[in-house]
Amino acid sequence: MKRFLRPAPFALTLLLFTSPAASAQVEFENVQGDHIAITINGQAFSNFFYGPAYTKPFLAPLRTASGLVVTRHWPLENPEGESRDHPHHKGLFIGFGEINGVNF
Repeated sequence: MKRFLRPAPFALTLLLFTSPAASAQVEFENVQGDHIAITINGQAFSNFFYGPAYTKPFLAPLRTASGLVVTRHWPLENPEGESRDHPHHKGLFIGFGEINGVNF
């Protein structure tokens, strides 16, 4: 039987290690069935995208504690003047070789 990484536990694990403070209030909201909106202390942090529409799960956009977006917007958005190279680079993702038959 093949086992696959589940998106919600992956996002929770990632947040536990990247959360700005141990006492922060982290909230998850399932949006449109293909991504989870993540807020920390009521402020937008990121969206966790998963599902068959995406080749691998990823967080985008990624924000600092002050709200500054530190990942590029393209290819999820089409901002003027932003590079259009590497369309497979969407936000923050983790790359692995093959795991349980899935190549990340």
